[in-house]
Amino acid sequence: CAGEEEQRNFEPRYMLPSSTSVPAQLSGVFYMRNNPMDDDLVCMERGTWDDAGKVLHLPVYIARTWSFKKKFISFAMLVSVKLLRYRYRFDFKTEASGKLTEATCRLQLFCLTVPTSLLHFGMTDVSEARDGSLWERWTLLLGMPIFSYWLERIMDSQGNQTKYWEHVQNEVPDQCICISG
Repeated sequence: CAGEEEQRNFEPRYMLPSSTSVPAQLSGVFYMRNNPMDDDLVCMERGTWDDAGKVLHLPVYIARTWSFKKKFISFAMLVSVKLLRYRYRFDFKTEASGKLTEATCRLQLFCLTVPTSLLHFGMTDVSEARDGSLWERWTLLLGMPIFSYWLERIMDSQGNQTKYWEHVQNEVPDQCICISG
C-alpha cells in the first residue's frame, strides 16, 4: 500500500508522540466535530512548533497525525497529500499572558502557499477557560464564509479522556485509516 494503516478512533493513543514542543493549548488529540471532510481526529503535537514566531507547521503526510474515515476516497486523498506535500502553517496570535487566542491557517502544497484571499482557514480558542480544549475552525472561500466546525480536545497529552470524549464515541466510526509510521 502507499504507507497507510488501519487504526481505531476509539483508541487514539497511537497518535500521541513520545515528546512534544507545542504549547499546552495545542497538546493532545482533537476531534474535528462537524467537519464536512473525511478527517476526524488530529494530533497537533506531531507538528513542528516555532516558539519565537508562534507558528505551528503541521503536515498532513506525517505518520499518525490525522485519522480519516475508512473509505476509498480517503485512501486516495492520503496518497495525494503525500505527492502534493499537503500541509498547514498556523500563525498564532497571543494575549498579554502568552496564551494562544487565534490562528490564521495557511494551506501549503509543494513549495507554494495558497493566498488567504483565495482560501482562508482560521481557528479561535472559544473554550471557557481559554485552555485550548475547544477551538472554532472557520473557513473563508474568496472572502465568503463557507463552514465552520469545532476542534474538541478528546484526549490530553497523557492519554486521559476529556469531557468531549463521548462525542467521538457517538459520532465517529471506530475504524479509520492514517499515514503509517
